[in-house]
Amino acid sequence: GEDNDSGHRRRSEATRQSTVRHFNISPKKIRVIHNGFITFPGVPHKVEAPARFFLFAGVLKERKNVAGIIRAFALFAQNNATHELLIVGKQGGAYAESLLRLVRELGIEERVQFTGYVTDAELAYLYDKAQAFVFPSFIEGFGMPVLEAMHAGVPVITSNNGALAEVAGDAALLVDPKHPEDVAQAMSCIASDSQLREELTEKGRRRAA
Repeated sequence: GEDNDSGHRRRSEATRQSTVRHFNISPKKIRVIHNGFITFPGVPHKVEAPARFFLFAGVLKERKNVAGIIRAFALFAQNNATHELLIVGKQGGAYAESLLRLVRELGIEERVQFTGYVTDAELAYLYDKAQAFVFPSFIEGFGMPVLEAMHAGVPVITSNNGALAEVAGDAALLVDPKHPEDVAQAMSCIASDSQLREELTEKGRRRAA
């Protein structure tokens, strides 16, 4: 999507409940219509990528919990020497700069790559090659990237609450986005268990469909 994160309004039961709570509107006046799913057009375009990597794709904003992903990967990397982390999305601004500093402070510069913006065709290639898609946002209105990853057959790690849990169902590993150690444990499970990866791939494709 544009800037690797669509700006469209997403519809979910979680969004409905939030609207009712904040605006004191009767639940009977709101009907949830989930988003349709559109696959990436064209043929995936090859880009440079590590042999084994976890992938985040989206705008680099605090609500996306990118710092939490980086902290989780640092914990995971203490006991793993084979995987890297790719962070895809348009860079710029104070939060993005803080992420670069965090990577340096944690001593994982050689294991984390910031790709900047990529095209849809390049993102499709990265989805196809990733070990898992990591998307534990604090808040989302829907969570289309989760379905994009599932459709591509990549296992998903995402948040255990709100719209993301609703969209993912039982087809992803659900984690507490406030606890990097939970995300790190999910990374370890996926990295070490090929059967789990196959199960999540199959469930994810069914879920996206």
